[in-house]
Order: sequence, then structure tokens, then C-alpha cells
Amino acid sequence: MSLLKYRYNNPKKFFQFLIKNWPVWFLLALSLSKYIALGNGLVLGEPDEYTHARVAASFAQGWVPKDGNNVWFYELPGYPFLAYLVNFFTHDYYIALRIVSASAALLATLGIYWLGQIIFEEGKHHRASLADFGQRDERFAYKSFITALLYTLSPLVVFYARVGMLDSSLVAFSFLFLFNLQASIKKKSLWLGALSGIFLGIALLVKYSALIYVGLLGLVFIICSWRATFSGFGAWRSWGDLKKNFAFLEFLKLDTVTTLSLFVGGLLAGPVAFAYWRFDSWHFKQHLYTNLGFITDFWRNAGSSLSIFSYLGSWGWWLGLPIGILFLLGILPALRDYKRWGVLLGGLLLTLFVLVRQKPFYPRYFLMVVPYVAVIGAYGFELLWELLSWYWSLVRKDLTLKWNERSYFELLILLVFLLVMPCAEAWHSSQHRLIENASAYISQNADQENPWVFTNYWPNFFSAAVPTDCATWLSDSPWETTAFIPQESRSALTILDREGGWVVLENLYSYSKMFISPPARANAWQKIRDQYEPVAVMEDHSPNFPHFKTSLNKAGVYQIISAQSSGIGQ
Repeated sequence: MSLLKYRYNNPKKFFQFLIKNWPVWFLLALSLSKYIALGNGLVLGEPDEYTHARVAASFAQGWVPKDGNNVWFYELPGYPFLAYLVNFFTHDYYIALRIVSASAALLATLGIYWLGQIIFEEGKHHRASLADFGQRDERFAYKSFITALLYTLSPLVVFYARVGMLDSSLVAFSFLFLFNLQASIKKKSLWLGALSGIFLGIALLVKYSALIYVGLLGLVFIICSWRATFSGFGAWRSWGDLKKNFAFLEFLKLDTVTTLSLFVGGLLAGPVAFAYWRFDSWHFKQHLYTNLGFITDFWRNAGSSLSIFSYLGSWGWWLGLPIGILFLLGILPALRDYKRWGVLLGGLLLTLFVLVRQKPFYPRYFLMVVPYVAVIGAYGFELLWELLSWYWSLVRKDLTLKWNERSYFELLILLVFLLVMPCAEAWHSSQHRLIENASAYISQNADQENPWVFTNYWPNFFSAAVPTDCATWLSDSPWETTAFIPQESRSALTILDREGGWVVLENLYSYSKMFISPPARANAWQKIRDQYEPVAVMEDHSPNFPHFKTSLNKAGVYQIISAQSSGIGQ
């Protein structure tokens, strides 16, 4: 109401309010740009988006989340359930999923800015000064703003905020938990501790990977309790005196904050996990242990050669090169100031440990380190400003001269400008029409309902886009056919030989190292390519961030007539 009062009764104060809070409006505008054109095509390289849409749609039939006829145990159902709620307004589950992802990124951006002012003590800013490193300065400080800016402008965040995958929401809610926990410890605030528990609970409901932060919360509790309790033993000898010690009272407060966070998080996620366990304890434990890496399966073993270091040359591309440079500049200043963000530093070390062990590794997993890179990059930005200011004073031959706030903002504008193109590539990479165009061609030219469609790319996309109930892998193995058509006991090549059908061969993702293909599939693909010519070739020129640096995608559509099959099923 006060804002409306300013708007109509005191325009001058209203505009002063807008100007004073310009960082919020700027971050909000950047975040809202992620919502534009969310429905422009299926994203290549992220096939789980279709699965999440099916699970979200299953809530319309009951409270048990399902993927087709099977109960969905892969993760807790928080993310698809949120999409189910959003779908009441969008009436499109794909768009609903993407709105959830974009909203999580927006919430994280604003949360980082707000909580960062508590963590970095913005009124008593600590900057990396070359003249006196560690000197306090009351200068106009925006470390929290720079952190939020680097996070929201990271190309990897831009891309996954526009895709219906779990990872954007997981990272957003996990980092909001860590930021709230850090702020609650600094402010001794119970309500911030409870808020951190809420975000932890939501993160657990989104993905099991958030369990690593439960361990971090326990570690923070132990460290804080130890330091606060025993810091007074050197000065107080009797137990009676110790009870009067502020440090002991601080211990009780910290104990309450961290315990409250864990309690609230468990209160949100615990009942859902318990319901899963009661419904089918075997499947629940199998998926939980597999996601945590305690159990390996065929796909994990086949992709064990893919690690985070397999993509070493792509790290700068994913982060945005300017952000990567600021990160390198900020490592030493950030470590020197570690007490200010110790909880986040613990989260970074734990996250790096998990990611180094993760095999196979996919680009979306790298999203977990982006918020930490943004924090360290903010220190790098401050140091860069100091370096340039120092250099400018040398050029002017007057060491008393310093850059002013205007120069600080000019450097900010330059940073945003340098990140525009990487962000535009990531933004545009969320829009592809290759699958839709190939499916439309089949739908228009098929002479029967539910035509057979075999492909080297994920068949579930074609099931929905053609549409047909007879889409599955192109393979010489009957087992591969049953993955999507359980009642069918023949291989794809046998069906093509006897009944004919349609084949779609995608030429980029299906042949990449991240797309694990058994020999039965690869052999079948080669047979089709060797013996037939495509009746149509579809092209798509959208970028392929974060998987490939090419902007050309092709898919060949083949029509196989049984009388002309040349015995490919033999």
C-alpha cells in the first residue's frame, strides 16, 4: 500500500523508491526474460523433460505419481507436482515444467541478492584493496548484487531455467537453503533458520541429490556448537561462570537454529519419502541407492568413462568466459574472507567432491557449482575494480586518485554486455523444431493410425508428437522394443521386415559420447543407412548449448515398405 501511496500522492518519492531499488528491478527484468517463448519446441539432449511432463499429468488421475502405468520412484515428486499446479493456468505440461524451472531461478536470484546483504554485511563492506588488503570501506557496495547478477547471467542457468528438468529447481532451492543457513547463523535468526529448512525440504522433494546438504547441515551444527561452547573455557573456570558466558548462550541459539532447519526440512520431505517407502520399499530403496551412487546398473557402467574432466574444455563455455575469469580472480580474496561465507564454502567443497565422483557426468550436473562460482566471481569483480583503479592512478601519476562510482557502474555495464551473446546462445538453444517437423511429416504421410515408428533418438518424444502408441528404439534386440511397447516380443528390424514402418535417424546427439547406445541399436542404425535413402531430411539450425557448439541438426525420415525390406530382420 505504501508503494501505491507514493505512486499517486507523491510521485517524487515513488521515483526515488524506484531509483533506490534499481538492482532489484534490473535482476527482475533479467529473470523475467527467461519466461519469453517457453513453448517454442522440444529441447534436444534432455529427454527426461517428456517423462516429467507425463508424471505431472498423472496427478490428474490420482495422488500416486506415475510414468505411464508404472509408479515413478526415480525421485520424490515435488517438481512434477509443482508443474501439475501450474498447469491449471497454462494447460500445457511442458510450459508448466519450464515455468517452475524459470521461477526457481528467479527466486534464487532475488534471494541471493537479499540474503547476500546480510552475509556480506553490505553496510560494512569488505573489499579487496591492493593498498591495504582487508581494509573496511563504507563505499557503495554491491557484492550481493554482483553475485546475483553472475548467477542469473550464467549461460548454464539461462538454459536450464528454460527447460523442464529437475536441476534448475534443485540448484535454486539448495542454494537458497545454504544462503538462509549462513544468514541465520550470522543474525542468530530463528525465522531465517526455519526458512532454510523450508528450502531444504523443497530441494529434497525435487531430487535426492539434496541429501548431501543434510550432511553439511549436521557438520555446521557440530562446528558451531563446538566453537561456541568451548571458546569460554580458557577464561572461565567454574561451571557456574560458564553458564553466564555469552558463548554458551550462543551455543544454545545456534543449536536451535540448525536443529530447526533440519526439523522443518524433514517435516516437508519426510512424510512423502515415508509414503513412498510404505507403498513399495524395494523400488524406493533401489532408486534412492542408485541415485546416490551406492548401486550401479548397465547405463552407469557403460558411461563410467564420462567424468567432469571429460568436459574440461567446456567449463568456460558453460559459465560464460567473463564469469570464469572473474572466478579465477576472486579465488584468493574469497578464501581470505572465508569466515563471511563459511557455510557456502563447505557446500562448495562437498559439491565438488560429489561431482568429481559422479560417473557418467552430464552438463546439467555442472549447474550445481554455478552459484558458488558467482559468489567467488563477485570477489573477483571487486578485485578487478581495484586493479583498474590502481592502474588508472598510476597512469595519472597520482596515487590518491581513485575510480568513482560511475566507473564502477561502467564496469558493470561492460560485464553485462560481454555476457549478452553467451546468454543469447543458451536462450535460443531451448528452442528446437526437429522432432516436431519429423513427426509432422510422418503424421501427414502415414496411411494408418498408430504407425510403427523406430528411431535412434528417444522414442517417447515421437509417441507424443506423431502421435502413436507404436514408437520404440530402432534395434535388433526384442528387449529394446519392450522398453516402450511391453506387449511386443519382436525386434524393430523384424517388425520392419514383416510389416514395414517409419524410421527416424537423428545425426548428432544419438552418436555422441553422452548418448550410450548398445551394439544392437548401432547395428540396426547402420543397416538402415546402408540399405535405404531417406524420403525426407529435416534440418534445425538452433544452437545446441550446452552439448555441442554446432548449430546444425538433421534427422532423416525413412519409409520402409515390408515388400521392399530386403530381409533386414534376418
